[in-house]
Amino acid sequence: MTSRPFVFLSSTIGAPGDYRRDIRAEIKRLVLAEADVWIDEIDAPTSMAVFTTIDRLFGLISRCDELIILMLGSAHGSGIPIAGRERPAHVSFWEAELFYAAVSTKPLSVFVEADFRPEPKLEQLLTVLQDALPRRRWHGPYDRRTIVAVVAEHILHGRRHQWLNL
Repeated sequence: MTSRPFVFLSSTIGAPGDYRRDIRAEIKRLVLAEADVWIDEIDAPTSMAVFTTIDRLFGLISRCDELIILMLGSAHGSGIPIAGRERPAHVSFWEAELFYAAVSTKPLSVFVEADFRPEPKLEQLLTVLQDALPRRRWHGPYDRRTIVAVVAEHILHGRRHQWLNL
């Protein structure tokens, strides 16, 4: 018997109430019978001390079989708060997840929604990421319904092939 695959699902986001937040939950629902998908805002919605949160996120990424990035909304997440400073760091939790996955050599796949329009700072980061990742790791653009189905199939395909040749 094989073990269940574990996927860390991260995404750029839109405003609260934006339908794009539902895309992640729908993907998780579709693959629940065969795979474990971690979505931090769904699976651990509580606020924790910053370094505890980052340590927890890095631990989850270390254990996952693949990090999947969804390019949905224009924003790349919340800046990491710094104790004693009024303004957060210029680095977001999303960026920390992305770079930790890259330096720990985790398989990483990016799926782009058709309406995705990154803000300027995110666009610069994506230019670097596109140069760093093989083209076969970039998927899309897809409309809302299609991106859910394609990402779910990607996760289930990895399940059937036990994450080989990623």
